[in-house]
Amino acid sequence: MISIKKNSNFPTWIQVFAFGQMIDEVKGNARALRLAKSIAKDNGATHINVFGELKKVEENA
Repeated sequence: MISIKKNSNFPTWIQVFAFGQMIDEVKGNARALRLAKSIAKDNGATHINVFGELKKVEENA
């Protein structure tokens, strides 16, 4: 599962997790979503967890 979560200590930073490991920490929702979609595409995942809400990854992303 690929997840996007806010860093509780630094609220402007967003953490991207893939399969239980933190991949990267970025500033900005768009950058985090772009990274998560790229990881999902590379691993064949169809959904990502964005701040606790399940989102389907578009085919053309």
